[in-house]
Amino acid sequence: MYHGSGVRGMCGRFSQYWGLEQWNQVWPVDWHVSALAPRYNVAPGTPILSIVSDSLGHPVGGFLDWGLRTVRGLIINARAETVESRPTFRPLLERGRCVVPMNGYYEWHQDTRQPHYIEAGDGKPLWALGLYDVGPQGSRAVILTRPAASGLDTIHPRMPVLADARGAQAWLSRPRAQCRDILNVLIHEAPLLHTHPVGRRVNKSSQDGPDLIQPLPNLMP
Repeated sequence: MYHGSGVRGMCGRFSQYWGLEQWNQVWPVDWHVSALAPRYNVAPGTPILSIVSDSLGHPVGGFLDWGLRTVRGLIINARAETVESRPTFRPLLERGRCVVPMNGYYEWHQDTRQPHYIEAGDGKPLWALGLYDVGPQGSRAVILTRPAASGLDTIHPRMPVLADARGAQAWLSRPRAQCRDILNVLIHEAPLLHTHPVGRRVNKSSQDGPDLIQPLPNLMP
């Protein structure tokens, strides 16, 4: 079982299909990754490409396992509005901020359960803010969520906290005291996103491939 801090399944799948060279073109970081296969159906519990700050404040990239294991199950998301009041997440604002690069993410319509793929309208990658912890179970991360922007709220009431590359860098590098200011700005922004319905093959986490993000013509508006 997994859940997202009270909103089941929110931002439960996404894509990371670029290679390291493409990611480096938009945000050069010190990647500690030897090989990177394209993934179109990244699921909870699996390693996700992520960016963190090292001890000198330099951005480094590698893999974190998606989801914090608790007695309640695997928590994959955390609400940005309340993250400072949650004992599980509050310490991570000081020592465990991360950014999860995405090409796009999936959301299931709250009424019909039709899957949709959501990506930047200008073709740029998405930078999702997150938190991570290092413990006996390894390095594990959650993705922060916010109320959905207008236009997306008809699909689902929540969405990831997204930033541009500059905002993502600020999330990693600014002092802990500025975390709330960064989140307050981002959770009220309306990013330019495009959404289209996709096939239900994405429902199975074992499925992968570029066809998963292709629109269904008969369901396009």
